[in-house]
Amino acid sequence: MMHEGPRAGNVPIIAEEGVHRALSHVAPRLGLALLFLSACTLFAAMLRESRDAIVSGTSECVRYPFTCEVFSDVAQRVLLMREVAAAKATARGRTLDQVCVYNSAQELKILAAAAGDAALASVSMAAAFTAAQLQADCGKQEQAYWISIWDAAGTWPEPKKPLNVVRDEIKRLTTNITSSWGSAVKMEWQSVDCKTLSLELPPLFGAAMTRTQAGSQYCRSALYQKALLTSFLSAREPPCPHYSPESATSTTL
Repeated sequence: MMHEGPRAGNVPIIAEEGVHRALSHVAPRLGLALLFLSACTLFAAMLRESRDAIVSGTSECVRYPFTCEVFSDVAQRVLLMREVAAAKATARGRTLDQVCVYNSAQELKILAAAAGDAALASVSMAAAFTAAQLQADCGKQEQAYWISIWDAAGTWPEPKKPLNVVRDEIKRLTTNITSSWGSAVKMEWQSVDCKTLSLELPPLFGAAMTRTQAGSQYCRSALYQKALLTSFLSAREPPCPHYSPESATSTTL
């Protein structure tokens, strides 16, 4: 007697039941996977918002994106000075008397680079020289601060990078500062009156500098920030040489 196989009419029923059983196992896992993906997407968006908040400091950066790039890069430049100090200490000796933060040849390179960057960004040469020198002064003050701290503690850190590598990073940052500065002048500051700029820009710059946790009193001072902002705004046509409100008289943030 021949064995009778499954009838054709039962095949769709069996197949349909198999699909339902498979879906009953897959659906919960698929739902969990989609939920996990949504959570990851939301978390990534929150991280981006957090990062943007750290960089920009305030919603005013929506109005002044290039300006905030300038301030963020200026602050990042200050942060790198600790690494410059560590590299110099390793290269030259580890006592306060042996490590000198001054380098006249490097200072001239900074001024020459400022001239070239200003020409490319169509920024006032006088303003560019002033801004470059002020930032170089802040850099030396930061280096001296960290060297004095390490010397007093008798503990010197190992540098993470060679001095020439750190200087290349600083050079790229400085070029970016001038490029964003030129864009800010043409695309953001020209359409805003000086009084408005005097009210809206100082808090942005102050917030960026506060996040650097600069060690030296020079770089933390409101007077230094006023001087640097004045040099930036002097590139505007017409310039805004007296940007600060009269009430801004404190010397530290």
